[in-house]
Amino acid sequence: MTNPILIITGPTGVGKTSCAIDVLSEINGAIISADSRQVYKGVDYVTNKISPHEDYSHIKRNDGKWIQHGVPIYGYDSVWPDGDYHVARFVDDAKAWISKLWHERLLPVVVGGTGYYVDALLGVSPYSSVAPNPETRKRLFSYDVETLYEMIRKKDSAFFAKIHDSEKNNKLRLVRYLEIIETTGSIASSQIIETILQDNVDVFEVVILGSYDELYQRSDRWVDELIATGHLTKETTWLIDNYPHSRLLLGLLFNTQRNYLTQSLTLEEREQRLKWQLHNYIRRQVHWLRRRPHLRVYSISDVVSGKVVKDITKWYDCLVWQP
Repeated sequence: MTNPILIITGPTGVGKTSCAIDVLSEINGAIISADSRQVYKGVDYVTNKISPHEDYSHIKRNDGKWIQHGVPIYGYDSVWPDGDYHVARFVDDAKAWISKLWHERLLPVVVGGTGYYVDALLGVSPYSSVAPNPETRKRLFSYDVETLYEMIRKKDSAFFAKIHDSEKNNKLRLVRYLEIIETTGSIASSQIIETILQDNVDVFEVVILGSYDELYQRSDRWVDELIATGHLTKETTWLIDNYPHSRLLLGLLFNTQRNYLTQSLTLEEREQRLKWQLHNYIRRQVHWLRRRPHLRVYSISDVVSGKVVKDITKWYDCLVWQP
Protein backbone atom coordinates (compact mmCIF):
# COMPACT_ATOMS: atom_id res chain seq x y z
CA MET A 1 0.00 0.00 0.00
CA THR A 2 1.49 3.32 -1.03
CA ASN A 3 1.16 7.01 -1.75
CA PRO A 4 2.51 7.94 -5.20
CA ILE A 5 4.46 10.94 -6.45
CA LEU A 6 5.41 11.58 -10.06
CA ILE A 7 8.42 13.82 -10.73
CA ILE A 8 8.98 15.26 -14.23
CA THR A 9 12.17 17.27 -14.65
CA GLY A 10 14.38 18.39 -17.49
CA PRO A 11 16.02 21.50 -18.92
CA THR A 12 13.99 24.43 -20.12
CA GLY A 13 11.90 23.97 -23.24
CA VAL A 14 11.57 20.18 -23.38
CA GLY A 15 7.81 20.16 -22.76
CA LYS A 16 7.65 19.09 -19.10
CA THR A 17 4.32 20.76 -18.33
CA SER A 18 2.73 19.59 -21.59
CA CYS A 19 3.84 16.05 -20.76
CA ALA A 20 2.34 16.34 -17.28
CA ILE A 21 -0.95 17.60 -18.71
CA ASP A 22 -1.00 14.61 -21.07
CA VAL A 23 -0.42 12.28 -18.10
CA LEU A 24 -3.25 13.90 -16.17
CA SER A 25 -5.63 13.37 -19.05
CA GLU A 26 -5.27 9.66 -18.17
CA ILE A 27 -4.83 9.89 -14.37
CA ASN A 28 -6.62 12.15 -11.88
CA GLY A 29 -4.16 14.50 -10.24
CA ALA A 30 -2.57 17.95 -10.19
CA ILE A 31 0.74 19.61 -11.05
CA ILE A 32 3.05 21.18 -8.47
CA SER A 33 5.43 23.63 -10.12
CA ALA A 34 9.07 23.26 -9.04
CA ASP A 35 10.27 26.34 -10.91
CA SER A 36 11.78 29.21 -8.94
CA ARG A 37 10.62 31.84 -11.48
CA GLN A 38 7.06 30.69 -12.11
CA VAL A 39 6.03 31.67 -8.58
CA TYR A 40 6.05 35.34 -9.61
CA LYS A 41 2.92 37.16 -10.76
CA GLY A 42 2.75 39.26 -13.90
CA VAL A 43 5.55 37.56 -15.86
CA ASP A 44 3.80 34.61 -17.41
CA TYR A 45 5.42 34.44 -20.84
CA VAL A 46 9.08 35.02 -20.00
CA THR A 47 8.88 32.46 -17.17
CA ASN A 48 7.25 29.99 -19.59
CA LYS A 49 4.00 29.48 -17.72
CA ILE A 50 2.35 30.04 -21.06
CA SER A 51 3.84 29.79 -24.56
CA PRO A 52 4.34 32.96 -26.63
CA HIS A 53 1.51 32.28 -29.09
CA GLU A 54 -1.05 31.23 -26.45
CA ASP A 55 -3.63 33.44 -24.79
CA TYR A 56 -5.49 33.02 -21.50
CA SER A 57 -8.69 31.56 -22.97
CA HIS A 58 -7.93 28.08 -21.59
CA ILE A 59 -6.58 29.29 -18.24
CA LYS A 60 -8.14 30.23 -14.91
CA ARG A 61 -5.69 32.20 -12.76
CA ASN A 62 -5.73 32.48 -8.99
CA ASP A 63 -3.03 33.35 -6.47
CA GLY A 64 -0.91 30.24 -6.00
CA LYS A 65 -2.93 28.12 -8.41
CA TRP A 66 -3.80 28.06 -12.09
CA ILE A 67 -6.10 25.71 -13.94
CA GLN A 68 -4.68 25.11 -17.41
CA HIS A 69 -6.47 22.88 -19.92
CA GLY A 70 -8.55 21.66 -16.96
CA VAL A 71 -5.48 20.66 -14.90
CA PRO A 72 -4.73 22.36 -11.55
CA ILE A 73 -1.19 23.75 -11.26
CA TYR A 74 -0.06 24.71 -7.77
CA GLY A 75 2.70 27.26 -7.24
CA TYR A 76 2.04 29.69 -10.09
CA ASP A 77 1.50 33.32 -9.04
CA SER A 78 2.45 32.82 -5.39
CA VAL A 79 4.18 36.19 -4.85
CA TRP A 80 4.59 39.58 -6.50
CA PRO A 81 7.97 40.28 -8.11
CA ASP A 82 9.21 42.22 -5.08
CA GLY A 83 8.44 39.30 -2.76
CA ASP A 84 10.74 36.54 -1.60
CA TYR A 85 10.26 32.89 -2.41
CA HIS A 86 12.98 30.43 -1.53
CA VAL A 87 13.56 26.71 -1.27
CA ALA A 88 12.41 26.39 2.34
CA ARG A 89 9.04 27.91 1.47
CA PHE A 90 8.76 25.70 -1.60
CA VAL A 91 9.34 22.56 0.48
CA ASP A 92 6.71 23.65 3.03
CA ASP A 93 4.19 24.54 0.32
CA ALA A 94 4.82 21.39 -1.71
CA LYS A 95 4.46 19.11 1.31
CA ALA A 96 1.09 20.72 2.11
CA TRP A 97 -0.13 20.38 -1.49
CA ILE A 98 1.04 16.77 -1.71
CA SER A 99 -0.72 15.84 1.54
CA LYS A 100 -3.91 17.48 0.28
CA LEU A 101 -3.77 15.61 -3.01
CA TRP A 102 -3.08 12.28 -1.33
CA HIS A 103 -6.05 12.83 0.96
CA GLU A 104 -8.22 13.36 -2.15
CA ARG A 105 -6.70 10.30 -3.88
CA LEU A 106 -5.14 12.48 -6.56
CA LEU A 107 -1.66 12.03 -8.04
CA PRO A 108 0.84 14.82 -7.21
CA VAL A 109 2.98 15.57 -10.27
CA VAL A 110 6.01 17.71 -9.40
CA VAL A 111 7.15 19.48 -12.57
CA GLY A 112 10.05 21.85 -13.10
CA GLY A 113 13.60 22.58 -14.06
CA THR A 114 14.79 23.95 -10.71
CA GLY A 115 16.59 20.79 -9.66
CA TYR A 116 17.51 22.20 -6.26
CA TYR A 117 13.81 22.51 -5.36
CA VAL A 118 13.13 18.91 -6.35
CA ASP A 119 16.20 17.61 -4.53
CA ALA A 120 15.31 19.53 -1.36
CA LEU A 121 11.77 18.13 -1.43
CA LEU A 122 13.05 14.58 -1.79
CA GLY A 123 15.77 14.99 0.83
CA VAL A 124 18.57 14.60 -1.71
CA SER A 125 19.99 18.08 -1.05
CA PRO A 126 20.04 20.00 2.22
CA TYR A 127 18.68 23.53 2.32
CA SER A 128 18.66 26.48 4.69
CA SER A 129 15.81 28.08 6.63
CA VAL A 130 17.67 31.44 6.76
CA ALA A 131 15.24 34.06 5.49
CA PRO A 132 16.31 36.37 2.64
CA ASN A 133 17.68 39.75 3.76
CA PRO A 134 17.07 42.56 1.23
CA GLU A 135 19.87 44.79 2.55
CA THR A 136 22.42 41.97 2.55
CA ARG A 137 21.41 40.95 -0.97
CA LYS A 138 21.61 44.51 -2.26
CA ARG A 139 25.17 44.81 -0.96
CA LEU A 140 26.27 41.41 -2.28
CA PHE A 141 24.75 41.92 -5.71
CA SER A 142 27.06 44.92 -6.20
CA TYR A 143 30.01 42.50 -6.49
CA ASP A 144 30.92 40.46 -9.55
CA VAL A 145 30.87 36.66 -9.46
CA GLU A 146 34.64 36.39 -9.08
CA THR A 147 34.56 38.55 -5.95
CA LEU A 148 31.63 36.62 -4.50
CA TYR A 149 33.42 33.34 -5.14
CA GLU A 150 36.54 34.60 -3.35
CA MET A 151 34.43 35.85 -0.42
CA ILE A 152 33.02 32.37 0.05
CA ARG A 153 36.53 30.92 -0.02
CA LYS A 154 37.61 33.25 2.80
CA LYS A 155 34.48 32.94 4.93
CA ASP A 156 33.67 29.21 4.62
CA SER A 157 36.59 27.26 3.15
CA ALA A 158 34.97 23.89 3.91
CA PHE A 159 31.92 24.71 1.83
CA PHE A 160 34.02 26.44 -0.83
CA ALA A 161 35.70 23.13 -1.62
CA LYS A 162 32.30 21.56 -2.31
CA ILE A 163 30.91 24.18 -4.71
CA HIS A 164 30.00 22.51 -7.98
CA ASP A 165 31.42 23.86 -11.25
CA SER A 166 27.91 24.56 -12.52
CA GLU A 167 27.37 27.01 -9.63
CA LYS A 168 30.54 29.08 -9.93
CA ASN A 169 29.02 31.61 -12.35
CA ASN A 170 25.53 31.59 -10.85
CA LYS A 171 25.40 34.98 -9.14
CA LEU A 172 22.05 34.41 -7.47
CA ARG A 173 23.28 31.16 -5.96
CA LEU A 174 26.57 32.68 -4.74
CA VAL A 175 24.74 35.59 -3.15
CA ARG A 176 22.43 33.19 -1.36
CA TYR A 177 25.36 31.16 -0.05
CA LEU A 178 27.03 34.28 1.32
CA GLU A 179 23.77 35.48 2.84
CA ILE A 180 23.55 32.21 4.78
CA ILE A 181 27.25 32.23 5.75
CA GLU A 182 27.06 35.79 7.05
CA THR A 183 23.95 34.94 9.10
CA THR A 184 24.99 31.62 10.64
CA GLY A 185 28.77 31.49 10.22
CA SER A 186 28.79 28.59 7.78
CA ILE A 187 26.60 26.71 5.37
CA ALA A 188 26.87 23.52 7.43
CA SER A 189 25.46 25.14 10.57
CA SER A 190 22.29 26.21 8.75
CA GLN A 191 21.51 23.10 6.75
CA ILE A 192 18.24 21.21 6.98
CA ILE A 193 17.46 17.86 5.44
CA GLU A 194 13.79 16.93 5.34
CA THR A 195 11.99 14.57 3.03
CA ILE A 196 8.49 13.57 2.13
CA LEU A 197 9.80 10.10 1.39
CA GLN A 198 8.62 7.40 3.76
CA ASP A 199 8.32 3.63 3.45
CA ASN A 200 4.82 4.05 2.04
CA VAL A 201 5.78 6.56 -0.71
CA ASP A 202 6.43 5.44 -4.28
CA VAL A 203 8.25 8.00 -6.44
CA PHE A 204 8.42 7.68 -10.22
CA GLU A 205 11.08 10.12 -11.47
CA VAL A 206 11.29 11.11 -15.13
CA VAL A 207 13.87 13.39 -16.74
CA ILE A 208 13.34 14.54 -20.31
CA LEU A 209 16.55 15.27 -22.21
CA GLY A 210 17.77 15.85 -25.74
CA SER A 211 21.06 16.52 -27.45
CA TYR A 212 22.51 19.95 -26.77
CA ASP A 213 21.93 20.92 -30.40
CA GLU A 214 18.26 19.99 -30.08
CA LEU A 215 17.89 21.82 -26.75
CA TYR A 216 19.61 24.94 -28.09
CA GLN A 217 17.48 24.99 -31.23
CA ARG A 218 14.29 24.79 -29.17
CA SER A 219 15.40 27.54 -26.79
CA ASP A 220 16.49 29.76 -29.72
CA ARG A 221 13.04 29.42 -31.29
CA TRP A 222 11.45 30.34 -27.96
CA VAL A 223 13.59 33.48 -27.69
CA ASP A 224 12.68 34.46 -31.26
CA GLU A 225 8.99 34.02 -30.42
CA LEU A 226 9.25 36.03 -27.20
CA ILE A 227 10.82 38.87 -29.16
CA ALA A 228 8.46 38.67 -32.16
CA THR A 229 5.29 38.64 -30.03
CA GLY A 230 6.49 41.54 -27.87
CA HIS A 231 6.10 39.62 -24.62
CA LEU A 232 9.75 40.03 -23.61
CA THR A 233 9.59 43.80 -23.99
CA LYS A 234 6.17 44.09 -22.36
CA GLU A 235 6.97 42.04 -19.25
CA THR A 236 10.42 43.56 -18.77
CA THR A 237 9.03 47.09 -19.09
CA TRP A 238 6.29 46.23 -16.58
CA LEU A 239 8.90 45.02 -14.10
CA ILE A 240 11.08 48.12 -14.56
CA ASP A 241 8.09 50.44 -14.09
CA ASN A 242 6.53 48.63 -11.13
CA TYR A 243 9.23 46.52 -9.45
CA PRO A 244 12.60 48.10 -10.35
CA HIS A 245 14.37 46.29 -7.50
CA SER A 246 12.96 42.84 -8.24
CA ARG A 247 15.54 40.07 -8.33
CA LEU A 248 13.95 38.96 -11.61
CA LEU A 249 15.60 41.93 -13.33
CA LEU A 250 18.99 40.54 -12.34
CA GLY A 251 18.26 37.11 -13.73
CA LEU A 252 17.67 35.15 -16.89
CA LEU A 253 16.43 37.09 -19.95
CA PHE A 254 15.08 40.10 -18.04
CA ASN A 255 18.55 41.49 -17.28
CA THR A 256 19.62 41.38 -20.92
CA GLN A 257 16.35 42.89 -22.13
CA ARG A 258 16.65 45.71 -19.58
CA ASN A 259 20.15 46.48 -20.87
CA TYR A 260 18.76 46.57 -24.40
CA LEU A 261 15.92 48.91 -23.41
CA THR A 262 18.41 51.28 -21.75
CA GLN A 263 20.51 51.19 -24.95
CA SER A 264 23.40 49.35 -23.34
CA LEU A 265 23.10 46.64 -26.02
CA THR A 266 22.43 46.70 -29.74
CA LEU A 267 19.65 44.65 -31.31
CA GLU A 268 22.13 42.01 -32.47
CA GLU A 269 23.93 41.91 -29.13
CA ARG A 270 20.64 41.44 -27.31
CA GLU A 271 19.61 38.45 -29.39
CA GLN A 272 23.02 36.83 -29.14
CA ARG A 273 23.22 37.32 -25.38
CA LEU A 274 19.67 36.09 -24.72
CA LYS A 275 20.37 32.87 -26.59
CA TRP A 276 23.79 32.41 -25.00
CA GLN A 277 22.26 32.89 -21.54
CA LEU A 278 19.72 30.16 -22.18
CA HIS A 279 22.34 27.81 -23.59
CA ASN A 280 24.43 28.28 -20.46
CA TYR A 281 21.38 27.78 -18.24
CA ILE A 282 20.47 24.58 -20.08
CA ARG A 283 23.99 23.21 -19.60
CA ARG A 284 23.76 23.87 -15.86
CA GLN A 285 20.37 22.18 -15.67
CA VAL A 286 21.57 19.11 -17.56
CA HIS A 287 24.70 18.89 -15.44
CA TRP A 288 22.60 18.99 -12.28
CA LEU A 289 20.19 16.35 -13.53
CA ARG A 290 22.94 13.98 -14.58
CA ARG A 291 24.16 13.88 -10.99
CA ARG A 292 21.09 11.73 -10.34
CA PRO A 293 21.83 8.57 -12.39
CA HIS A 294 18.82 6.63 -11.07
CA LEU A 295 16.37 8.88 -12.92
CA ARG A 296 14.41 7.37 -15.80
CA VAL A 297 15.71 9.27 -18.80
CA TYR A 298 13.50 9.88 -21.83
CA SER A 299 14.05 11.77 -25.06
CA ILE A 300 11.83 14.53 -26.39
CA SER A 301 10.70 12.08 -29.10
CA ASP A 302 9.58 9.70 -26.32
CA VAL A 303 7.27 12.44 -25.08
CA VAL A 304 5.89 13.12 -28.57
CA SER A 305 5.32 9.42 -29.29
CA GLY A 306 3.42 8.87 -26.05
CA LYS A 307 5.96 6.45 -24.57
CA VAL A 308 6.41 8.53 -21.41
CA VAL A 309 2.68 8.68 -20.71
CA LYS A 310 2.36 4.94 -21.40
CA ASP A 311 5.16 4.05 -18.95
CA ILE A 312 3.79 6.33 -16.24
CA THR A 313 0.28 4.94 -16.65
CA LYS A 314 1.63 1.40 -16.39
CA TRP A 315 3.44 2.30 -13.14
CA TYR A 316 0.35 3.99 -11.71
CA ASP A 317 -1.99 1.12 -12.59
CA CYS A 318 0.15 -1.23 -10.49
CA LEU A 319 -0.14 0.89 -7.34
CA VAL A 320 -2.27 0.12 -4.33
CA TRP A 321 -3.16 3.35 -2.53
CA GLN A 322 -2.37 3.80 1.16
CA PRO A 323 -5.69 3.50 3.04
